[in-house]
Amino acid sequence: MKLLVTDGGARAALAITRSLGDAGHTVYVSAPKRHSIAALSRRCAGEFLQPGGTASPHEIADSIAASASQCDADRVVGVIDRTLTALHLATPGLGATLLPHPRAEQYVCASDKAWLFERCREWSIDVPDGERVPGGELPNREILERLGRDWVLRPALSWRWADGRWVQGRVQAVSGWDALVDAIKLDAAYDHPYLVQKRIRGEACGLFLCARAGRIEALFSHQRVREKPPWGGVSTLCRSVRPPLDLVRVAERFVAEQSWSGLAMLEFKRDASDGRPYLLEINARPWGSMALSRAAGVDFARAWLTPEDFDHVPGEYRDGVQLRWWWGDVDHYYLLEKENGATGATAMLRGFSRACVAGPWAEAWDTFRWDDPLPFAAETLAWWAHEG
Repeated sequence: MKLLVTDGGARAALAITRSLGDAGHTVYVSAPKRHSIAALSRRCAGEFLQPGGTASPHEIADSIAASASQCDADRVVGVIDRTLTALHLATPGLGATLLPHPRAEQYVCASDKAWLFERCREWSIDVPDGERVPGGELPNREILERLGRDWVLRPALSWRWADGRWVQGRVQAVSGWDALVDAIKLDAAYDHPYLVQKRIRGEACGLFLCARAGRIEALFSHQRVREKPPWGGVSTLCRSVRPPLDLVRVAERFVAEQSWSGLAMLEFKRDASDGRPYLLEINARPWGSMALSRAAGVDFARAWLTPEDFDHVPGEYRDGVQLRWWWGDVDHYYLLEKENGATGATAMLRGFSRACVAGPWAEAWDTFRWDDPLPFAAETLAWWAHEG
């Protein structure tokens, strides 16, 4: 099979390129810049340029379609939300023939947090209490303040093409009515539908799956040990854990209700007061820690893209396997040093030193592989150039 993997600078793109390349498939990579980490992998057969962040959905989709035609790709694997949004919006023909599941309508619905909020109430899936608000309006203050004074603002979409530009929808935590009003007025994402929800305090947790026609075929869960930024973000050290049964039940309900096919990452917050998990959002795309699940025994790239080569019992994998993203981990400690008052080169060198002595030992590394060293080398040069 020939595949074109987009957004080669993303760690998920590198994980997919390595997985399918190791399996003997021919993998091409596109990215806004030459020599992305996925394109530098020895498993990459060739690279293409795709438009950068200011390009319209049609420009992105047309460019990727042209690259797919040039390399005679059997599948186009969109990696990040903005690219997937562009591909599903602008090229229904491409989506019908080259894009793997989920289908465009499934992707759009699952990615819409406001839609998900309303459907979960119908499906008896716990979500944080709150209100769906039309774009450009303020929520009902009386209703909202019954939930307390700490809320989370969630734009319906992570990326939206509106008025000739991309608008990113960032999740924000706010305390108090005045702070909420200021946040809404200052961010163009709230010119479009959004959620205001009670802030759930507790542990973030997630479930990763691949399904086909409403049946889960691959399942995985991990624990975040360290994150970037340290106070909550992408994992820099994570550990495989058994899939929690209460999360699995939610996943099974969602998959069945949607007759879901394809990847899905379900993000939850487990309330510290009673242990109940609340579903926050669903990402219907590849994720950054795919290398961990593969190291533990679940190869999501093959389950998704070459299911005929994937033979696995859902939920069976090794727990306790640890994956480390080296330069993300350095950033974790670098940001802690900055929080403690260090600046410039001092913060950078202290962060690097702390990462060097930090444990525990990881069985797998995100970008580094002895038999495929160039992606890590390129990431290293980019880190020093950025931080220096």
